[in-house]
Amino acid sequence: SMLRRVSSHLFANTLFALLIFVLYLQIPALAAVAKLLSPVAHSLSAASLSLLLVFRTNSAYARVYDARCIWGQLTNTIREMGRSTHTNMAGLDREHALMLTAALPAILLNHLQTQDDTYRNDAWSPQQKQVLTGLLSENDFKCIWAARNRPMAVCKMIGAVYRHWFTDVEQLKTRFGAADRALSADERAVMRANIQIERALMEQQLVILSNCYGACERIVRSNVPVSYSRHTSRFLS
Repeated sequence: SMLRRVSSHLFANTLFALLIFVLYLQIPALAAVAKLLSPVAHSLSAASLSLLLVFRTNSAYARVYDARCIWGQLTNTIREMGRSTHTNMAGLDREHALMLTAALPAILLNHLQTQDDTYRNDAWSPQQKQVLTGLLSENDFKCIWAARNRPMAVCKMIGAVYRHWFTDVEQLKTRFGAADRALSADERAVMRANIQIERALMEQQLVILSNCYGACERIVRSNVPVSYSRHTSRFLS
């Protein structure tokens, strides 16, 4: 965007420099006068311009490195969520949680690439929408599509699936092999401890996801400092 903004100035300065060069070659008197001029001013401006470019490059690289670290943490957390869901859940709740977890990276990536506070329906290609509709149920797709912040909507839906699983007594008793008998005190204590640990772990993974997409939104909406672009633009023009 900065290059597009200063392109006319650069083109005019290039033509002017070319004209001076041609005159320097064609008019010996002008060449003699040019030799008397000091190049100190150009040297100072070149040093200042190099510092501005270094600051801008370092700022851009810091944003890229931060984004890579955040996306790596997000990838690892989603993998761990898949493992925990396979280990600790069963039945339709497990499949529902896995489908939502698998859809989250694509939804988050599109959310960040739109760079808008609200979604545009044409931001998704027909192929992407077809993949999501094939992965999610119709109700889930409509719920997510209508949300303003779709990654947050997915995290809320995953949390709701977790809550339903860990509060369904009959499914939990079946999982621990006590569907047709009463639990002893020791079995009840073990069951309670496992459920508390598993739910706390899976809720913590959702917290990490929320922090990750919040950090990604911060990077997208925090541009390179305006002073760098403004001063660099002035030097270039």
